[in-house]
Amino acid sequence: SQQASGTTETFVAMAYGGGKFIAITSSGRVFTSADGASWTSTTGLSAFGPLQFGVRVAYGDGTFVAAVAPQVCVGVNCSTGNSGVFYSNDGGATWTQANFPPGSAGGVAYGNGYFLATPSVNAWISTDRGRTWTPVGSYPDPNAGQVKYGNGIFGYSTWRGVVASLDGGVTWKSYPVAGGAGNNLLFTGSRWVGVGGNRNVLVISSL
Repeated sequence: SQQASGTTETFVAMAYGGGKFIAITSSGRVFTSADGASWTSTTGLSAFGPLQFGVRVAYGDGTFVAAVAPQVCVGVNCSTGNSGVFYSNDGGATWTQANFPPGSAGGVAYGNGYFLATPSVNAWISTDRGRTWTPVGSYPDPNAGQVKYGNGIFGYSTWRGVVASLDGGVTWKSYPVAGGAGNNLLFTGSRWVGVGGNRNVLVISSL
């Protein structure tokens, strides 16, 4: 059922981990919730400036990692300093900016014991909970949606279809989908599911 968040701001990114949800709003504020019904604003708000939609967040190994695309802002409140990759080891209360290359951090996911982020052209991984990052390979379509992980595969959707890596981000393969795969992809535990550009639900049994 629909629940009131306690704020009129727009939630632009959300993740669950460590027994709680976190949500990042369009102003850059971070809210947490243990049940999805009651939300509390954290005090560690300085990491993010005004944001809009180019924000992705993932959880793994006790850490939330957020990828913020450059020049993502509301109105005239734009600052390139807002972009990059940030990590939080205390449940979203405080955030630290990682040493990450400039460029659009289009997505971030956790799987196989590390985080993977997809800026510009190359895929980067972090094995130390988001602190440092290393390039591992390039991928064929920089127009990435949120990258997801499941069953040993990192994958993301584009308007052309699905792009996936079976070797931890080193090599990537495109899988064309008529009508595209939208910007949402999810692994259910047995198969991949996406929402196409024509609003069709796509079920992908294997990649």
